[in-house]
Amino acid sequence: MKIGFVIITVIMLQLTYLTVSAQVKVTGHATAEVVESVSAQNSLNNHISIEGSSTSVGLGSIRLSGAINSAYDVQVNNTVITNGTNSYSIETGYNETTANNDVKTKDITLSAMIDNKIMDGDYDGRLTVIVSYN
Repeated sequence: MKIGFVIITVIMLQLTYLTVSAQVKVTGHATAEVVESVSAQNSLNNHISIEGSSTSVGLGSIRLSGAINSAYDVQVNNTVITNGTNSYSIETGYNETTANNDVKTKDITLSAMIDNKIMDGDYDGRLTVIVSYN
């Protein structure tokens, strides 16, 4: 009986020593990007007429529709116009307004300043507008 007790005690002690523990270190990185849907419609003029009394000419507009508090930046390059024989670079500007009392929609109206060196006539042109959203 003593031998049986000793064997059972030894087996029980061995089972307690077989318990294994480990420490695992896990590092995680999470990133998120908020993507807002934005719609842009343009009604830009690629054909303009210049008369001697013109000081500026309308180049059209871009309508942006998106979230109310969207942060964005507008960059406009100078406009290059040509009538086939003459080519001119003219300074381009823009004006931003709320469209139709809708805070989600903005109109960006583009115009160019005309100086007296530009000859009267019909011109075709190109313009680069970059709208960057944050």
